[in-house]
Amino acid sequence: MRPSSFTLVLLLYAQMLQAQFNILPPIVNTGIYAITDTVYMSPDGNDANPGTQDRPVRSFSRAIDLIPFKLPGLPTYGLVRLLPGVYSTTVGFKQLPEQWLQSGAYKNISVEGIGEVIIQGPSPENPANSALLHLLGDHIYVRNLKLKYGKTEGVLIRRDDGSRVHDVIIERVEIDSVKSFGILIQETDRVEVRYCVSRRAARLDEEQLPSNCQWPSGIKFLGCTHATIHHSEISCTRGEGLNFQNTLYGRAYRNILQDNPTHFYCDNSARLLVYQNYLYNTPGSTSCWKTCPEDNLVEAGKAFLIANEGACIKGNLPVFDNCLTKCFLPDESFSNVDSIYIFNNLIQNSGRCLDFWQGNLKVIGINCIRNVFVWHNTFIGTLQIDNHKTHIVHLFLPDFNLIPTATRGALRNIRIENNLFAFDPSRNIPLVEVFNTFIPGQDRDYLIASNVWSKTPPLSAKVLSSNIERPALPSNLNLLGDTALQQVIPTVIVGTSNVLNADFYRLVPNPAAAYLTEDYLGYSREASLTNVGAFEVQSAVNTHTSAPWKRIKLYPVPVIDELWLDLSPEHGQEDFTVEVYDPTGRLVSMARNAVRISCGHLETGVYYLVLRGDTWLFREVFVKVH
Repeated sequence: MRPSSFTLVLLLYAQMLQAQFNILPPIVNTGIYAITDTVYMSPDGNDANPGTQDRPVRSFSRAIDLIPFKLPGLPTYGLVRLLPGVYSTTVGFKQLPEQWLQSGAYKNISVEGIGEVIIQGPSPENPANSALLHLLGDHIYVRNLKLKYGKTEGVLIRRDDGSRVHDVIIERVEIDSVKSFGILIQETDRVEVRYCVSRRAARLDEEQLPSNCQWPSGIKFLGCTHATIHHSEISCTRGEGLNFQNTLYGRAYRNILQDNPTHFYCDNSARLLVYQNYLYNTPGSTSCWKTCPEDNLVEAGKAFLIANEGACIKGNLPVFDNCLTKCFLPDESFSNVDSIYIFNNLIQNSGRCLDFWQGNLKVIGINCIRNVFVWHNTFIGTLQIDNHKTHIVHLFLPDFNLIPTATRGALRNIRIENNLFAFDPSRNIPLVEVFNTFIPGQDRDYLIASNVWSKTPPLSAKVLSSNIERPALPSNLNLLGDTALQQVIPTVIVGTSNVLNADFYRLVPNPAAAYLTEDYLGYSREASLTNVGAFEVQSAVNTHTSAPWKRIKLYPVPVIDELWLDLSPEHGQEDFTVEVYDPTGRLVSMARNAVRISCGHLETGVYYLVLRGDTWLFREVFVKVH
C-alpha cells in the first residue's frame, strides 16, 4: 500500500523536527579532554600535603594550584575529589581567573564528592559571601555534592571575561537555602544538568528583601546553547523554578517542579523541547508561592510562562527587531520565543496553566511569540488564594505604548490542542483571557482546539467547537507523583469495550503530532487510540512480560559509589528484588525494593543487574569504575 500524502507530510515534518532539535551533548573526560591530574581534599586535610588520597589538602585554592598548567595552547584537565565530610567556607569554592588562564595555557577543573560531601556557609544567619562553587573551565563536570547557605549562587558556571564556556555536566548535586540562583549556567555551549536538586533558592533571609525585589530561579540557563536538564527536582524557589533565558536549543524532561511561583519559564528562548515533567503545587504551601515581601495577594504557582522580556546579558539599549532582541554596546542578539514544544507533561494544582506574556513594555519594537505547540498535557486541579482570579489559559499582550503601531507583542502560530483540563466547573474561573488594547485582531494567531475541559470556554474563531466539555472530570486528586497514576490513565479492558477512567478518554481519537511517539510513561502512541492528555490509552493485561528497557533506567553509568534505578510507576508500585552478579555469575549483592544500590565495595569491572517483579523481569549490564 502506498503511503497517503498526509502520512508523507507527517514523516517529512518529523524528519524536519528531528533536524531542528539536534541538541548536542557535552563532551567531558574523554579522548583529548580526559582528566590527567587528580588532587584530593578533606575537611581535616593540610595544605602542606601533596594532595594524594591518603594525604589530602584542606583548601580548594590549594587543590587547584597543585594541578599544573601545561605549555601555552595545551589545556590541562584536572579533578578535585572531596573526601566525605562537611566543608565550611566563608568565601565559597572559587576558581580564580589566574587559576584558569596563565601565559596562554588553560586549566579546566572538575569537582567530585566521594560519599556524602557538604559545602556550606557557617550558618543560615552567616552564609558564605559568594557562590558556593564557581568554575570557569571547559569540558568539566561537577558531581555528587550538597551545597547550602550562600549569599549568591549554589553553583555558578560563568567566566567574568565574557568568553563562552563549553561542555559542562552537573550531576547528583543538591542545593538548599541560598540567596540567589540554585544553579546558574551562563553563556555555555553544550551543558547537561541531571539528577540534581534545588530547594529554597533565593529563600534565605527573604524577609529582609526590599519590596521591589528580583526573582532568581532555582536552575537557570542564561545565554546558553544546547542545554539539557533531566531527572532533577526544583522546589520552593522564590522566583521561577526552571528558567531558559536567551537560550537556543534546549530540552527539559523527567523533572519534578514543585511549589514554585512559576514552575517553567521560557524567556526569549527558541527551539525547546519540554516533555514528561511533573509540575505540582501542594495545597497550603503559600510561603513557597510568594516572591517579594510586598506580595499580599498570593496565588498558586503557574505552570508554564512564555514571554520575551527583552533583556540583554552584556549589552544595553534593547530593541525588538525582526523577531530578535537586539542589544548594543556591546552588540548582541537573541531569538524571541520560537519553536517551543510542550507535551506529555502532568500538572496538578496549578495557578495559571498556560501564561503568554508580552514582557517588558518599555522595549521598543514588535516582539514575537511564535510557533508554540502545547499538545497532550494533563492538567488536574487549580488553586486560588484570596479569591484572586486564576485563568486556565492567559494571554496578556496589552500593547501599552505611545506608538502602538510600532511597538506591540505578536502571537504567531500558537496551538493549544489535545490537552486535558480538569477543574471544578462550578467555580467562576476565567478560562481564556486576552488583553489587546490598541490593535484588535492583529498578530493574534492562536488556536485552542480538540481539548477536553471540565467546562469549555466560550467558542470563538480562536476556541473551536472540537473542544469537549466533561463536567464529571475530577476537580482535584491527591498528589499523584509516580505512585497513583492509575487514577488518570484510560484503560481498555481486554475483550470488552469497557474503559477504566473513561472521563480521561476522548472517545474520538485524534492523530498525535508527528513528534509525539510516546506518552508520559514512555508507552508508544498508537494512531488508532491516540488520546488527549499525557497518557495514551492502555490495555489491561495479566501476563508475565519482560519490562521494556525504556521504563527502567540506570544512572550514573559507569558508576563509582551508588547506582540509582529509575523505575516507571507500574513497576515501582510492586515488590521486587534487585540482584547484582559479577562476570563469573556469582551473586555479589541483593536487595529488596531498593532504588539505590551501593557499589563502592565492588571491584572495577562489568556487572549484571537483574530485577524481578511478580509479573516482570529486567536485565541490564553496567560498569563499575573507581
